[in-house]
Amino acid sequence: MGTLPSPGTLRASLPASALSLSRSDDAASARPSSARLDLLRRFDQTFSEAPATTSKDIRDAFRLRYQVYCLDRGFESADACPQGMEQDSYDDQALHCLLRERMTGLSIGTVRLIQPAATPAWFAGLPLADYAPQESMADIMRLPAGTTAEVSRFAITRSAREVLRAADEMRADYDADAAQTVAAEKLLPYMSLGLIRGLVRLSMEHDITHWCLAAEPSLLRRLRSFGLHFTNAGPLVDHRGLRQVCYAELAPLLSRAEEEQPEFWSVITDDGALASADLARNAA
Repeated sequence: MGTLPSPGTLRASLPASALSLSRSDDAASARPSSARLDLLRRFDQTFSEAPATTSKDIRDAFRLRYQVYCLDRGFESADACPQGMEQDSYDDQALHCLLRERMTGLSIGTVRLIQPAATPAWFAGLPLADYAPQESMADIMRLPAGTTAEVSRFAITRSAREVLRAADEMRADYDADAAQTVAAEKLLPYMSLGLIRGLVRLSMEHDITHWCLAAEPSLLRRLRSFGLHFTNAGPLVDHRGLRQVCYAELAPLLSRAEEEQPEFWSVITDDGALASADLARNAA
């Protein structure tokens, strides 16, 4: 996975009224729903996330991964992707999501969930099984076969800021009130939350109850700032830099996020629509 923007940056870009989520008295406790809906509205005006189900969508995801992993970050060899699409052997068993800027329709982010076959050795079908230490895999192996998936290829292009700036200019050309709204560029930190929403949506649609991943420690700290807490599995491992193998059960992950960071939870779950009783029942 890539890195997430700081929640502090996100909070600084939003109107103070949208972050007034105090629950110190009855009057204050009546405000969060309205504030969360306002944040959700702003997100949905700027971004759209959806499963990549058509061949064109999936090619767009591969091209974006090429930009991020081969050109922006140099994790993969561009020479190995002569068609400008980064792919691997896990894509055939993966669910893909695309994040787009709504005004231009341009793809700016992608992520995938890899579902190994529900066999006795299902965990061997996870990418992290290629490098995770035995201690880490011992924890991962205890997760439920058939409903555990690995979060992978979490990618946001470096050109996203320019895309959002262009969208603001397009909006200003025909919307006289555009200057009165929060600029799309100021919602840049929400892109990561949009991809997490995509993961939740895919999980709900495909009965996935547990996630596992290998992430940089700094990423996990930022996820915790979003209210998303993962359990470490084993020690740090050196894989293109230090990574922590970790996992989480989705239903309690989202429940805790709602308690700790309701404004972020609202975006991640579409104000609860993706944190339904169905998801909790699947995890039981």
